[in-house]
Amino acid sequence: MEDPVELARLSHPVYGTFAEMDQGIPPDQVERFAAALDSIGIDNDIHVYDAVNHGFWLRVDEDPELREAPARDAWSRLKRFLARVLS
Repeated sequence: MEDPVELARLSHPVYGTFAEMDQGIPPDQVERFAAALDSIGIDNDIHVYDAVNHGFWLRVDEDPELREAPARDAWSRLKRFLARVLS
């Protein structure tokens, strides 16, 4: 979803964790989504992690050397986001 008119219906902050190598949601689409949120002033934390596939932060055990650092960062970002928006 990249249409600012549709996104304007949102009444809450948006968090998104994406993977650069995700076959379903390419990084350029994520960038357009984040830009659309920014353009209408919707609070968001959208981040694309380099060199990882979809689900990287849920399946660290499949490739711990590649996934552990971005997974830790993704969970930390999520906790900070929730602490900020729920406080």
